[in-house]
Amino acid sequence: MLKRLIAVLLLMTVIVLAVGPVYAAISGVFNFGRGSLILTGVIRGLGNTTSSETVTVLTGRAVVYMECVNPGGNVAPGRNPIQLSLTLTSAPLQADSNGNASVYIRIPDPATISPTPVNPSAKQAGCPNGNWRVRGIQPASARWQSAQVVVLKNGTSELLENYACVDDGVTLTCSPS
Repeated sequence: MLKRLIAVLLLMTVIVLAVGPVYAAISGVFNFGRGSLILTGVIRGLGNTTSSETVTVLTGRAVVYMECVNPGGNVAPGRNPIQLSLTLTSAPLQADSNGNASVYIRIPDPATISPTPVNPSAKQAGCPNGNWRVRGIQPASARWQSAQVVVLKNGTSELLENYACVDDGVTLTCSPS
């Protein structure tokens, strides 16, 4: 009986060593806000990370409209949507004793970024004619179309989630895609 018990314990030890330690998968619960693209959420399953090894990267894709200025100084909105992509990385995540960390990232409204993140020609922006010039992004014209959240641990992607967004200028709704 003792020999069987020892044999079973040895077999279980071999199986555990062969499989190796089991780690919880990193997951997240995220919410988005509009104007600026704002990501808030909780990253779970970080384990015993140090504060310098895990960050979250948010990439937002939006459509904006430019402001056109004629030679007399009159301003009119451009007629063509311009696509842009902006990316920001969080500060290193601070995991609590349960391996969870709060995340907050705010990509500013593209119209408030200087220098402007896009520089289309007057024709690309949809200005009335070639005598007009592009002044910048029209305030509050950004409509977020998609977002991507990446959690990097020691530079390696541990979580990647893509979201499709609907932005009506008042409310932003992003759903996993």
